[in-house]
Amino acid sequence: RYTDTTRGDTRTHILYPFYNRASGNGFERGHVLNLLRWSRVDERPLTLELFPFFFLKDSVPQRTLALWPLGGTLHNRFGRDRIDFALWPAYVRTLRDSERRDHYLYPFIRTLSGPESRGWGVWPLWGEFEKDGDYLHRWALWPIYYDYTDKLDEAVPYRRMGILPFYARETGEGLYSETWGWPFFGYTREEAPRVAYFERRYFWPFWVQGSGDERDVERWLPLFARESGPGYTKRWWLWPLFKTEEIEMEGR
Repeated sequence: RYTDTTRGDTRTHILYPFYNRASGNGFERGHVLNLLRWSRVDERPLTLELFPFFFLKDSVPQRTLALWPLGGTLHNRFGRDRIDFALWPAYVRTLRDSERRDHYLYPFIRTLSGPESRGWGVWPLWGEFEKDGDYLHRWALWPIYYDYTDKLDEAVPYRRMGILPFYARETGEGLYSETWGWPFFGYTREEAPRVAYFERRYFWPFWVQGSGDERDVERWLPLFARESGPGYTKRWWLWPLFKTEEIEMEGR
């Protein structure tokens, strides 16, 4: 048990990390192996969670109550503003910003709706999802074919497309990259506004040559490899048997 007499906080551990509790100045929180968690602040309702089965947070207007896999509602979890589900995986609905995603027999059937969003997909056969001025994503026989375009509101959108394992391409402002026989053979060219860098991949990740303003790579594994950047240089011989590393320390 640790007590901070200045702040009045107390932390208790039993068979650490099995049981942990902290309290003081109107708050209490604790957990058991980080799976059973609880917390309370001042006179607010108790927050209780037994991950991933039970969630309770009785706060207005975002009341959380969920019993997995039967059903319930979660707020601000897993990158979503709200998640509703019933008899998971039979039905799952997620909300983020103005977009709504409905999943049936998750993750196989999905629809997307919103003021500026639309789309549907039957995984892994086909899917198309878009948001005006933001993105357009298509895929078929996932992960064999994909075509994702993001940042549609910018002068040069960011695009990733491929027919794996035959060919893949990535383009954006100051970026052009192509790969054949993914992920082994290809090249990447980066320029302003990115940091300048050019790389050739003869058999990634073993045979690679790259040079740029902040990074240089010469890799012919397992015989020899060298990588350098601002303030450091690494070399390998007969990888992974022998390695040297040089680091420049500021002020020395």
